Amino acid sequence: MHEQPPSFLLRLRPEQLRSLTWMVHQEADSAPLTVLYRCFWRRELASQEAPRSLALDWTLDCRIITSFAPRGGVLADEIGYGKTALAIALIDVRQQESLPEMPAEDDGFFFPCPATLVCVPSHLHSQWVDEFAKFTGKKYTILRLCRDADVKKATVRKFLEADIVLCDYQLFRGQAYSARRQELCEKAGLSAPKSDVEEWERKRKFRQVPLETLQCGTWNFLRQPEQHPWAANL
Repeated sequence: MHEQPPSFLLRLRPEQLRSLTWMVHQEADSAPLTVLYRCFWRRELASQEAPRSLALDWTLDCRIITSFAPRGGVLADEIGYGKTALAIALIDVRQQESLPEMPAEDDGFFFPCPATLVCVPSHLHSQWVDEFAKFTGKKYTILRLCRDADVKKATVRKFLEADIVLCDYQLFRGQAYSARRQELCEKAGLSAPKSDVEEWERKRKFRQVPLETLQCGTWNFLRQPEQHPWAANL
């Protein structure tokens, strides 16, 4: 049974601590997950009239084995069990853990940010803010992204200073998010492709803009932030 989260103002119930124990284990356990995919074919005995070489029984057993180092899981407790509180408890318990290592192929293309990203539907955004205040008081700095205006005002510094980034996931489908990505690409001199055809085609083509477009801008920004066109967004 896991101990109470260090910054919690309210105590979790024993059954919640049991779930928290599993969640912490899922985040920290490095044991590999082995997946086996198996295909099996068998040919029945052919008729006696078939050539001898084709009249034989045969079986083909194909197996593919691979291993992963998974993290996380699905918390599927019943409604009213306190799943939001448990998610906040997991963040609180692991807040002092060191950041995971950046993969070598991504090093230099992303900002190392210690904040935890929480994506929620719009109708639960305020509830999560209230739950953080209820259980942790003013312990954590929360960057709220729930409206288009929040996306426009967001800067790198705000993300780096935040402990929690609470985001309405619908924003990723909105015009403001797409326009912000387009703006950053154009400022860096890396204009994303546009299309003069119908609206759906324009959006489809924009979503096909490779991530490398923004990664290149980030690479240059991290090396010369003051001289970079993104300096105003710092």
